[in-house]
Amino acid sequence: MERARRMGLCLAAVLTIGAIAASGASAAEYEMEGVPEFGRCQPAATPKTGEYKGSHCLAPAFGKGSYNWSPGPGPKNKFEGTMASTTLETVGKFKVSCNFGVARGAYVSPKTVSVTLELVGCVTPTLQKCQNGPEEAEIETTVEGELGFIKGGTKPIVGLDLKPSPAISFTCGLLPEVLTVVSVSGSVIGAIKPPNSMRSAFKLSYVATNGKQNPEKFEEGVKDTLSLMRTTGLESSTEQAGLTIIGVEEKPKALIVENEEPIEIKAK
Repeated sequence: MERARRMGLCLAAVLTIGAIAASGASAAEYEMEGVPEFGRCQPAATPKTGEYKGSHCLAPAFGKGSYNWSPGPGPKNKFEGTMASTTLETVGKFKVSCNFGVARGAYVSPKTVSVTLELVGCVTPTLQKCQNGPEEAEIETTVEGELGFIKGGTKPIVGLDLKPSPAISFTCGLLPEVLTVVSVSGSVIGAIKPPNSMRSAFKLSYVATNGKQNPEKFEEGVKDTLSLMRTTGLESSTEQAGLTIIGVEEKPKALIVENEEPIEIKAK
């Protein structure tokens, strides 16, 4: 009887582990509470009653400090950034480049953001125009973002994982050309800096080389990258893809997003 009970417990454990592994890179994979998270370090309403000593909310004061941490955004939760160029490239060298773009978004929760990307001047190397609306060479989509650690420890690097939901779809070419239908799914991780201080702006870095993203996963996560499927006529292929964004305000690659009001990425 005892042997049967133990076998049952082992089988349950194996099934649980298998279910977790099969889930892939999803929001449930990462910690949904605690750092890293968006929030605000604010002065305590009454002196010497706060949970933290300093204005970054890093040093605990156990109810005798000057500041308190409020997870999540305040009432002014919007942000915006301008892109000089955006490039999507697969490991097989298929590429779409857009020569201008705007990212408009909002901090939704302590862990998540929602971003609308408006890209213009989108073409392939053969100058086929790519679009998903009435305007030629323009692509618009909304993606969801989630925080995670690219690197933890005393000098943490925080990442923002952007996930198209549903998949981003567009066509390259204009009739009477043979059209290529493109669908992009999965997700892409880029560094968001700096953490641990209230900021009016953040730097976002999405960098890929030959279709491979840097980084490809969070520190405690599984491989988490983009997948691009394209269909031309009767031929179809699916490849790993990478995303590179270059901002207009700073070189070499950082995209500057301006916050509607200061907010902090707490990483400690």
